Amino acid sequence: MQARLDEKPFDDSHDRMILDALAAGGTELAFQPILRSGPRQRIGFFEGLARLRLERGEVLMPGAFLPVIEQAGRGPQLDRYVLRHALGTLEDRPRLRVSINVGLQTMTDPGWINLLQREVADRPHLTDRLIVEMTELAVADPDITVPFTRTVRALGVTVVLDDFGAGHTAFRQFRDLALDGVKIDGFFSRGIENDADNRCLIKALVDIARHFEMFTVAEFVETPEQAQCLTDLGVDFLQGHLFAPARQHPDWITANIAQAAM
Repeated sequence: MQARLDEKPFDDSHDRMILDALAAGGTELAFQPILRSGPRQRIGFFEGLARLRLERGEVLMPGAFLPVIEQAGRGPQLDRYVLRHALGTLEDRPRLRVSINVGLQTMTDPGWINLLQREVADRPHLTDRLIVEMTELAVADPDITVPFTRTVRALGVTVVLDDFGAGHTAFRQFRDLALDGVKIDGFFSRGIENDADNRCLIKALVDIARHFEMFTVAEFVETPEQAQCLTDLGVDFLQGHLFAPARQHPDWITANIAQAAM
């Protein structure tokens, strides 16, 4: 989640390297496949996950750079870079669907929406293959999230609630936000085959999503037993290291797309 914080100077040299890399456009995307559940687990879409390449060549994972960027109030800048990368990928690979994350800072910053509108003005065919994920902790204020969601969906973009079950989303928000899908928080997936309580909770979450005509994604799927249990509970899509980690190599993406089309 990207919290609203006042920008402040950074004395630490490592923090400065991170902010300099962001300013220089060092953002890259790694892609993790999200598969349809069931006996033929075809790829439904990919999640594009941010990476940051420092000037010296080191590539950082989100946990290493997001706290610095968020504390500096640079979340919207990061999300704009990610959006550009995602749209470029969709343009280059017409069979791909990609999801990206946005934080609360971005929802209150008109720059991201303006960028999306400009980028797709002459390429409207891209929006129906773009998915935007909002963390559940970022939708606490409907005065912010409802206008953002409606504007994005009006452009043809799919909107998904991430980390469903981790926060306190009210049922009313499902109606007001008019979401297309939900990602069930990974806490519920771990050890699901041996946890009757979590199976009951996931079944309830799936039923709620279906009532509101939303698809469901389970994260952190690591074993075949997990995958089968989640499939039996009615989850639509599965994501996790059982299938593949997030990778940055386009050849890997192409190979998986070809496999999924078989």
